[in-house]
Amino acid sequence: LKMNECPSLRETLLRSRCHKGRLLYYFRPQQRNVTEGKETVSSWCGWHTDHGCITGLTRGMFMKDGVESGCSGSSAGFYVRARSGEIVKVVFGEEEIAFQVGEITEVLSRGRLCATPHCVNAPDGEAVERSVFALFMQPDW
Repeated sequence: LKMNECPSLRETLLRSRCHKGRLLYYFRPQQRNVTEGKETVSSWCGWHTDHGCITGLTRGMFMKDGVESGCSGSSAGFYVRARSGEIVKVVFGEEEIAFQVGEITEVLSRGRLCATPHCVNAPDGEAVERSVFALFMQPDW
């Protein structure tokens, strides 16, 4: 492609055959991570950015002993780091899908859109597991 013939991100993703759907499973926590007397906010999955274009996520489902369960730990869940550096817990409904920007989109947009740093925090003192469906969308070039 020539520089002036660059397709839009939407067109690139619509024609791609490289999207990957994964059921992400987080085992019940064995013990909490502690840093200098303070609990971390990334006990289930550490801070990272996705390398693809866009990631779609369903709401996390918590299970206890094989039965769906609510999670009473208010600190449990999915967190993002805003451009300001603020850490924000992402909350969305059962019928909703959340999307986050990946590193390829950050490069293609020349930094106008930034990859979303994110992590998953386990609940305090609860023997629950967590499952979530993630769709990693990326170009096939």
